[in-house]
Amino acid sequence: MSDEVSIGELVRTMEAFRRDVRDDFQQLVIRLDQLVPREVYSADRATWELRIERLERQAEDDRKAAEEDRKTARAAEEANRQSIKNARYTVVTTVVAGVILAFVGMWLKTGGH
Repeated sequence: MSDEVSIGELVRTMEAFRRDVRDDFQQLVIRLDQLVPREVYSADRATWELRIERLERQAEDDRKAAEEDRKTARAAEEANRQSIKNARYTVVTTVVAGVILAFVGMWLKTGGH
């Protein structure tokens, strides 16, 4: 008879089991309360996807604008170089023409001989 469980011991074991199950369910409810409903998750994800797409488009537009700015800057730089080059040629041509005219003037004053 010593191997048999008494009714009191069986009731205590059942009560302990019930408390454990109740605690487990309570923990499960707490964890479920922390989860986001599927509808909220889907709406939030769609919003984030729209934001990401908008940011990607904006980044691409910014990249294209920066590339256009670089092209414009290069073209302006080349135009400036060409203007400087033309100014140098003008100065040199003017000086050379002045020197030639001075020699021609002196030559003519001396009688052209």
